[in-house]
Amino acid sequence: MQLNEFIFSNQKSPRVKRHLVFWVLTFVYYWIQSIVPEKVEDFSSIQMYKNAVISVLCFLPACIFSVYFSVYLIMQHFLVQRRYFIALLAFLGLFAADVFVNYFFGSLFIQNTVFDGTYNQSFTSKIALGYQNSIWAISISGFALGIKFTKTWYLQRKENLKIAKNNARTSVQTQKAYLHPAFLFRTLDNVDNTLKAKSGTSSDIILKLSDLLSFTLYENESDIVPLEREISAIRDFIYIEKLNPNSSAIQFKVSGAISQIYVPPMLILSLLQDSISHLYSQKYKTQIILIIIISANHLFIKLSASLLEDRTGLLKWSLIVEKGWRKLAYFFDDKDFHISLNETHQGILIKMNFPVKSAEVTTTSTNNNIITNQDIYESV
Repeated sequence: MQLNEFIFSNQKSPRVKRHLVFWVLTFVYYWIQSIVPEKVEDFSSIQMYKNAVISVLCFLPACIFSVYFSVYLIMQHFLVQRRYFIALLAFLGLFAADVFVNYFFGSLFIQNTVFDGTYNQSFTSKIALGYQNSIWAISISGFALGIKFTKTWYLQRKENLKIAKNNARTSVQTQKAYLHPAFLFRTLDNVDNTLKAKSGTSSDIILKLSDLLSFTLYENESDIVPLEREISAIRDFIYIEKLNPNSSAIQFKVSGAISQIYVPPMLILSLLQDSISHLYSQKYKTQIILIIIISANHLFIKLSASLLEDRTGLLKWSLIVEKGWRKLAYFFDDKDFHISLNETHQGILIKMNFPVKSAEVTTTSTNNNIITNQDIYESV
């Protein structure tokens, strides 16, 4: 049985084992603290150790009752519901009940032990024993409550992280398979115009749009795609976008070997189309330059937009950069990627870099059935 299963499983067998371990440890601790030598010679006396065992057997039942009463009644019905005053009254009532029960167990303890006259059958001796051991019972109950609260907090935190991760995955999957509606409308409008003009470019537009939609809808089901496929989709997007008479001037450059390199899908394409759509919404004429550089197992991206018109005010690019950061954070650790924005009246410059892996490493990981985001993208 694994440690995680032993601690957190709600199956009957692990739960019984957890409770047995808890009470065995409690028994041993209670027994040790019940060893009370009056002089050095007592350490060699068997009677002292027998007295400790009798003490545990007499007063442990109240501890067991207190623990389960606290965990399954006070915690569940009062503490969890934040009814703290009632919980306090319940603890006081539990302590009083422990003192009452331990009074009789104290009488039984005194009758079966030998302490050279230290204890007698007086009411004071019995109530003192009951009070002292009731404090132990409440203390052990508090310790059990601490364990239960810690376990509940950990499981709740784990569940919240799982939900957050699923939400992030859903969000990223949605963003990966997203083409701006404005781009699609412009493309369909261009197809319509070319058909009316009986131009031969209509078939090229339809084929490239088909490839682009196929890339966004199907290949994006994977966490990684070949960089060549991402670049091909970018070229198709730019080709279609340039057919729009109101389009900004777009330049695209790639430097470095792109074969056998894998990247998260639509990470670069989304940055480009978000930027173009943002410029369209503000009716800005710009010159856009997108540069991709592959070097030392890292991918460096630079996207610059230079204003071609004399306009005042700045475009708000922070949302685009934030969206890019969220995508990068989904695939990489914070320390493994970088994205920045430099914004002026004349234009903007967005820089992004993140680690990549070659096909050889990816294939090896796949064959071993241990492929993960971190395995693929961790910094070398």
